[in-house]
Amino acid sequence: MSRLTQCLLSARRSASSLTAARVSTSLLPPFCRQRELLRSPPLCEDRQAATLCGALLNIATVEAFGLDPLLEERTEVVAVRTRFLDNWLERPHWPPVRTTRRQVCLLGAGMDTRAYRLGLGSSTTIFEVEDADLLELKHAVLAKAGHRPRSRVIPCAADTQDPQVRIAPACASPPYQSHMH
Repeated sequence: MSRLTQCLLSARRSASSLTAARVSTSLLPPFCRQRELLRSPPLCEDRQAATLCGALLNIATVEAFGLDPLLEERTEVVAVRTRFLDNWLERPHWPPVRTTRRQVCLLGAGMDTRAYRLGLGSSTTIFEVEDADLLELKHAVLAKAGHRPRSRVIPCAADTQDPQVRIAPACASPPYQSHMH
């Protein structure tokens, strides 16, 4: 087991049912988005990433991320992917004119912060499909730091690792049928 993996396994988390795999895959993107802010100019700007990293990463994990020989490449891939998706979502001609509602479904939403940082407006609904504990943890950390969603968010509890997951029932089952705003 690599040092990076060992440190990821020891990452702080509030929800005990979160698996090490979910924690590791959810914390690396915000860590990379936070690092991207150090570049001039950054490809993407995610101020909430620092909030999430500060609350959920311990020193050993941060040090392990720093020792990752592919960290620069990972950071660049995350930044390019983030910029591409953000640009597409913020295009003024999306959705098509005949559509009156804007809906975004984020499968495996993890620590995605688009609802908090993009100006998609209150008429946009973002469905975040992810493990319930991970969604609750993310929203609690951001709320405690004073961040509020800028779009309507519907967290959908689902095991995104399960290939048989059914999205519609996940979005309709309590407690995730109510809207965060």
